[in-house]
Amino acid sequence: MLGWAFIGLMMVGLFGFPLTMGMPLGDPDEGVHAMIAQEMVERGDWITPRLLGQPFRDKPILYFWLQAMSLAMFGMNEVAVRLPGMLVAACGVVTTGILAGRLFDRRAGLIAASLYATMILPTALAQMPVHDILLVPCVTLAILGLWNAERAAGWRRLWYAVAAGIALGLAGLAKGLPGVAVVGVAYAIYFTIDNGLAIVRFARGSASEADRKALANAVPTMLAGLAALLVGAVVAVPWYVACEIRDPGYLRYFFVDRHVKGFVSSTQSHGGRPFWYYIPFIVLGGLPAAGYVPSLLLECWRTRQIDRPTLLTVSWLLGGLAFFSAASSKLVTYIWPLLPAIAILAAVPWARLLSGSLGDASRRLLSAAFHISCWSGCIVLPATAWAVREIGGIGISGWGWLAIGLATCMSLLPLWCWRTGRIGACVAAGGAAVTLQFMVFMKTVFVPLAAGFSARDLAHHFNSVGNVPRQVITLNHPAYSQVFYLEPSLRTGLDRSRFSVCLSRDYGRWPAFDPEAVVAVDEVQLKKISKTVRLDGLSFERVGSWRLYPAAVFGERGASHDSR
Repeated sequence: MLGWAFIGLMMVGLFGFPLTMGMPLGDPDEGVHAMIAQEMVERGDWITPRLLGQPFRDKPILYFWLQAMSLAMFGMNEVAVRLPGMLVAACGVVTTGILAGRLFDRRAGLIAASLYATMILPTALAQMPVHDILLVPCVTLAILGLWNAERAAGWRRLWYAVAAGIALGLAGLAKGLPGVAVVGVAYAIYFTIDNGLAIVRFARGSASEADRKALANAVPTMLAGLAALLVGAVVAVPWYVACEIRDPGYLRYFFVDRHVKGFVSSTQSHGGRPFWYYIPFIVLGGLPAAGYVPSLLLECWRTRQIDRPTLLTVSWLLGGLAFFSAASSKLVTYIWPLLPAIAILAAVPWARLLSGSLGDASRRLLSAAFHISCWSGCIVLPATAWAVREIGGIGISGWGWLAIGLATCMSLLPLWCWRTGRIGACVAAGGAAVTLQFMVFMKTVFVPLAAGFSARDLAHHFNSVGNVPRQVITLNHPAYSQVFYLEPSLRTGLDRSRFSVCLSRDYGRWPAFDPEAVVAVDEVQLKKISKTVRLDGLSFERVGSWRLYPAAVFGERGASHDSR
C-alpha cells in the first residue's frame, strides 16, 4: 500500500497540479472538444456531438460524454474541461500497474506504474487530453481480461471474457476500431507464437506440462476472445446505430472515409508520413523507461528463452507499432495505447534486480542506462526551458530560473540512492525527481507559453462589449476556444459562418471579407504573418495578446501585400 500511496502523490503532482494553474484552453483540439461538450450540455443532446450546431463526425462519443458530465457538474470552466482527461490519465497509470502485477508480480506492477507515470510522451500528451487517452485504460484492461480468461475455467473464464469485452466496447466508443485492433494484433501474435512453439515441442516429444495445458486450452481461449468481441459490439454498436439514425451517412464517413481510407490512402489528414515515423516517438517519448528495455532483451538472449508474459507484452508493443506504421495516416497520439507496454517491459529487469535474479551483463546495462538517465536529467530541463524561451518568445524570471536549477539538482538524488546501495529507492527517487521537474516546467515555462495558443482574451473582449462581430477571421490560428468562453447569451444562434481561419500563405486567395467583420491576429503569429502580409501602419485594437483589425483595411490588398 505504501508504494501505491507514493504513486498517488506522484499523480497529484503530474495530473492534479496542472489543474490549479488557470491555463486557458488551447486551440485547436482542446477548444473544439470543449465547445462540443458545452453544446452537448446546453442542447441536452447526448447522442450527436455538434460543433456550432452541425454534427461533428470525426470522433466518437465517450470522451465528449465525460467532458459534458464534468461541465454539467462543475460549471463551464477550464478545470471541468480538463478534469476527465487527467482522471483517465491517472487510471492509465493504475491499470498499467495492475496489468504488470498480474503478468509478472506485485513489485513489477508498482515499478511499471511509476515508470509509465513519468514517461515523457504520455505525461506531456495528458496535458492536452485527446480521445486517444481513453485507449490506455481500455487496452490494458482488455488485455488483462483476456489474460485472466486464458488461465481461468468454467464461468470464471466467461466473466473475464465479458470484462475484456466491456473494455473493448469502451475503446470502440472512445476512438473506433484502433483500440480493438491493438488488442487483436497483440493477442493474435502472442497466441500464434506461443501455441506454435508448444506444437513444435510436442512434435519433438519435449513438451512440458505447461505446453500440454496451453494446447488443451487453445480452443476455449479462442472462444473467450470471440465472446469478448461480441460483448464489445453489444456495448459500442447501439450508440453508432443511434448516431446513424440521427445523422445519416455517419457510419460510412467514420468507418470508410476515416478508418479505411485513412489507413490505405495518404490523401487523408496526417497522411504521407514515412513508415518509420513512430520510431523516434517510441524511443525518445518512452524515456526514461525505454532505456531499461534492452536489459530485459539481453536477459532473454542470455537465457535463450522468453516467458509468456514477456512474449505477450512484446507482441503488444511491436505488433501495435507495425500496425500503426503500416497505416498511411499517422499522428503521434495514435501510439499512446502502446506506451504502457514499454513501462511494463522496463519494470521487469528492475524487479529482477531487486530480487537478485538479474544477470550480471543485464545489471551492467541497466546501471549504464540509469546513470545516463540521471545525468541527462541535469541537462534536459534547463535546455528545454531555454529553447522554449528563445523559440516561443516567453520570459522566465530569475525566481523561475532558480526553481529550474533546484529541480534539476533533484536528478542526482536517484544516483545517491544507487551509490549508497539503496537500490529499492532508486525508482521512487527517480519518480519524485521527474515529478518535481515537470511541475516546475509547467509553472515557469508551459503556462506562459500556453497563453499564446488560446482565444480566451478575444472572448472576454466580446463579452465586455456585449456582442460578437458579424464575422471573426483569425490569421493562422483556429481560435475555436473563443466560443467556449463567450457568455451564453452571445453563443445563442452562432454558427460556423461567423468564424473562419485564413492562412497568411494563402493571402492572395483570401475571400472578400464582410465589411463589418474583424480580423484577429495573435501576436505570437506576427513574425510569421509579416512574411506575407504587411500590417505596419494599419490601425488595430489591442485585446490581450491579440490585435483586432477592421476587415475593411484588408480591402485594398495591394496596400497591405508584401511583394518582397
